[in-house]
Amino acid sequence: MITRFLLISAARSGSTMIRTTLAEHPEVHMHGEVMGDRRVRNVVRAYLPETIKALSPEEFARTMLLERSRNTRRFIQETIFVAGGKKKAVGFKLILDQAFSLLFADAFLWLADQKDLKIIWLERRNHLARYASRLLRKLKGGRSLVWAKDELPAQLTTEVDPNEFQQDIRNQEAAMKIMRERFDGHPCLDIVYEDIAKDPNAGYKNIFSFLNVDDAVQPCIATRKVNSTDLSKVISNLESIRSHAAISLFLD
Repeated sequence: MITRFLLISAARSGSTMIRTTLAEHPEVHMHGEVMGDRRVRNVVRAYLPETIKALSPEEFARTMLLERSRNTRRFIQETIFVAGGKKKAVGFKLILDQAFSLLFADAFLWLADQKDLKIIWLERRNHLARYASRLLRKLKGGRSLVWAKDELPAQLTTEVDPNEFQQDIRNQEAAMKIMRERFDGHPCLDIVYEDIAKDPNAGYKNIFSFLNVDDAVQPCIATRKVNSTDLSKVISNLESIRSHAAISLFLD
């Protein structure tokens, strides 16, 4: 029996790294953000009908969006949760922001009823790094902050408003609480971005085992971060942010 799963996290929590690494596993069929507001991203074509696979990137994107808008439940069940060959697990990435869109309310109720659906909960311990990454992505016009090429683009910097940062923390924690309640009773695995980054072999072995796929496979991580992990090089007002006692617990 194929394992169906979701990777759920707040935006900018390392989900792209996890997704791309899972997609490299020979027994995992892993899609990206298929529930974006304006587009369906990173749908894996491998086991779709030949007429769909043959479409140009632009036509494929339009077709996926049209199919999702017509019947989101069916789109997930018959297009996204499809695997073949030796694949033993199939899933997709879900960002918290997307989970509260009215476009997908019916589909999420259906997903919550699929009690065999496994949930990987991904969190990032360093809230400030996550929030800064979100601000930087806005500066780039929504483009990715991870890179698979040899040469990295120029370093970006941003300024953090402490009040907006605290509100973002409250929003993300509330959203995660609601989502966990929605998927109560499902098989779940909690992972932390910093732990995976520190020890990828142990972290991915745990994930592979949870998905019932070969956990002896060495993880293949093909992405690199565009911006420095040194927040002093990323946040222009870092020292003033650190002086706020109310948010000191969320900085590292």
